[in-house]
Amino acid sequence: MEATMQTNANTPLITDKLLAELATPNAQAVMGDWDDEARAILAVAIPEMAAELMQRRASLCIAIHPEAAQQSVERARAVIRTQKPIAARTLMAACQTLMTHSPDAAEQLAAKDIITEMEAVA
Repeated sequence: MEATMQTNANTPLITDKLLAELATPNAQAVMGDWDDEARAILAVAIPEMAAELMQRRASLCIAIHPEAAQQSVERARAVIRTQKPIAARTLMAACQTLMTHSPDAAEQLAAKDIITEMEAVA
């Protein structure tokens, strides 16, 4: 199993070759017997693959049900505007929703700024 580092923002960290290897595990992998290199690769690969899968599923949902995007934006706005305390992960999810689905460029930028600040503090 071999991973390559991402060369630019548009190139995925997880290559199609690595995905193919993970999709057809050998007997050791099926039994959960991973060497240290494979564990290190998986520690990076799994979160990136999960994020990509979530993004693709959300895009597919929006393509099938465009009204869902507007509903998601409205819920995200409500989260951000609430006077009640909210969990950091809830705020992060709301901002990500606005960055992805809001038709307002200023709102997308504000959401991106919030995420950047949250990541800097963490």
